[in-house]
Amino acid sequence: MKKIIRRAIILICFLAIVSNFKFTLAAQAKSKIVKIDNLNITVKVGDSFTLPGKVKATLSDKKVVYVPVKWTTNKVSTQNVGKFIFKGKVQNYNKDVILTLNVRHWTLDELKKEKNKVVIVKGYNKEGKAFAYSGILISPDGKVLTNYVAIDYLQKAEVYIGSQKYEVEKVIDYDVSKDIAILKLKNAKKFAICENRRFK
Repeated sequence: MKKIIRRAIILICFLAIVSNFKFTLAAQAKSKIVKIDNLNITVKVGDSFTLPGKVKATLSDKKVVYVPVKWTTNKVSTQNVGKFIFKGKVQNYNKDVILTLNVRHWTLDELKKEKNKVVIVKGYNKEGKAFAYSGILISPDGKVLTNYVAIDYLQKAEVYIGSQKYEVEKVIDYDVSKDIAILKLKNAKKFAICENRRFK
């Protein structure tokens, strides 16, 4: 009698497990991903940007959830102006997820809104003659706004913030018609930006 009861209990547990498994499969089939919108993101040249780890997906039951996405590459650069396309894959979704990254120039209005600090940009031409220009520190990570002429024909440039000298790592952006350029300082620390000075 005990054996019969034991077998009955085992059978009931087995049937419950099978039933639950079928229910789970049915639920998954019922709520599959039907749509993931492509992403269109715009940043300024030199801005930091990381591809998202999750994207918004619409399920067949009309619920909206965020699902993990795996991109074909995680290398992102915003050092050049242009349009850059990234493709990603989401499990159980047969289409590519497309992210379009638009990298654009800074506008003068945006630069005016930045907190700033005056710096000296010192450059040297081929003959080693030094030229000095003024500049503005526009971000804590070492971006400097100066005149385009300061980097047009010079072979080397240095930036002085107070008595501290910094090498220029690269030119992030420039506009010849407006005579402006944005430089990135090498080994820049987190600078304190003056709040009471405004770029005019």
